[in-house]
Amino acid sequence: MIKRNIIFTLIFLFATFTCYGADSISAKSYVVMEQSLNKVLMAKNENVRMKPASTTKILTAICALEEGNLSDMVTASYLASSQEGSSIYLKKGDKLSLENMVYGLMLNSGNDAAVAISEHIKGNVEKFASLMNKKAKEIGAKNSNFTNPNGLDHPDHYVTAYDLALITSYALNCEKFSEIVKTKTKVINGENGFKRFLTNHNRMLNQYEGCIGVKTGFTKKSGRTLVTAAERDGIKLVVVTLNAPDDWRDHEKLLNEGFLRVKKERIIEKDSIAGYSFVKDAYVDKVDVRFKEDFYGVLIDGKNEYIVECKFDKLKAPIKTGDKAGEAVVKINNKEIYKCDLVASKEIERTKKATYIEYLKKVFRVW
Repeated sequence: MIKRNIIFTLIFLFATFTCYGADSISAKSYVVMEQSLNKVLMAKNENVRMKPASTTKILTAICALEEGNLSDMVTASYLASSQEGSSIYLKKGDKLSLENMVYGLMLNSGNDAAVAISEHIKGNVEKFASLMNKKAKEIGAKNSNFTNPNGLDHPDHYVTAYDLALITSYALNCEKFSEIVKTKTKVINGENGFKRFLTNHNRMLNQYEGCIGVKTGFTKKSGRTLVTAAERDGIKLVVVTLNAPDDWRDHEKLLNEGFLRVKKERIIEKDSIAGYSFVKDAYVDKVDVRFKEDFYGVLIDGKNEYIVECKFDKLKAPIKTGDKAGEAVVKINNKEIYKCDLVASKEIERTKKATYIEYLKKVFRVW
């Protein structure tokens, strides 16, 4: 009986481990990325070119937000209104603000809104696709190519999971983008009585605590695609799955595992001493210099990869407490990610013209 119970326990533990391990992820390709550093925590086939479907619209949205004016009115063309697949049911001549078009793009995954946006920003789909590719390369997504703004299948339209994570990480730095992709429902209005009630297709917003977006996608050739971002304790993770039959569960598993591996840590402590700066025209030769503000970084698997470099200014009296006395630079992998001022820790008055005896005293004190 005891032997049987031990066997059942071992089977249960093996099944549990298999269920929640990386091997149980259904996606053919995936990436888990820490957003502030673009650091990959977990990945599989992350550089394999695959079809993104409507997750393409993440790049479309950021191009629209950076290149357009949100209050501009966008007029739907016949081409926009005739797009297949998901839509906000635009008709030729419908007019909406660019802001409302982007909401329709990201919440209802409007293929028609995507084309209307591209024509408004660059005149036609082809020129907008060139803009998308240029932006992707600037972000660092070098192994992807875009031929349209909505993700409908095309032989030359492809991404890698890594590139899509980079694009999403970049987009989340845009406040308006972040506001849009975490919106669950929205009523948008246009001219001539146009009105639509939008519902975000991303179920993760309701089923995963801390989810802040981002985008779903599906075509018969791409399979199910999903990009999710979630935030806990000031740490943001981005998860991309491509061709994932069980994507909702995949993302829950990957986010849970990812958050176990990251921790927020104070790298610079405000008011702590960084070193000292030399001072001219004062009875003291130097003054203690402190960090002006805190800086928190992200430790992955407990490793601190941050390097803090301090550059101290040569000062001249008089000096007030809090005067700038240098600069601290935080680097990771030799890349600068943060700067803060160094400040004088106390007030130092300018000396009067010193007598010969005072100079001797100063020399003696330094010696």
